[in-house]
Amino acid sequence: MKAFIPCICAAGLGLALFASAAPSSDGSGAGGGSIRSRIIEKLRGLRSDLNLTDTQRGEIKKILVSHRDEIRNQWQSGKTAREGMREAVTAHGADSAESKAAAAHIGESARDRALLVARIATEIKPLLTADQVSKLQSTRTDIEGMIDEAASK
Repeated sequence: MKAFIPCICAAGLGLALFASAAPSSDGSGAGGGSIRSRIIEKLRGLRSDLNLTDTQRGEIKKILVSHRDEIRNQWQSGKTAREGMREAVTAHGADSAESKAAAAHIGESARDRALLVARIATEIKPLLTADQVSKLQSTRTDIEGMIDEAASK
């Protein structure tokens, strides 16, 4: 659970699961490695940079535990939507009504994920210092830049 706390904090301020964006066309980013591995490295650094107190970690853990079922259900929903899309495209083609319906389910899942992350972030943010919030925002900006860079290649 401890490793999950900084990730949820960052996600709560907009990272969500977009951190697993597709790698650039050559599979690497400007700093080497896939975009996904660069983002994970950035989030790992955030864990130590935030320097959460034991009290903060405990309170954040309580919040995450209170949302555990929602987080699991959202994760499963996203997985099911992606699998449905893959199956629809394989069975019916990319332009089929079935594929379009499956794509709509992916969109709904992404919306629901973003809203869940926002709700959790709303509960966590008051526990953080101004410096910690600033570090999260800076990390978010850096990661968005990585994703934008990878998408532009």
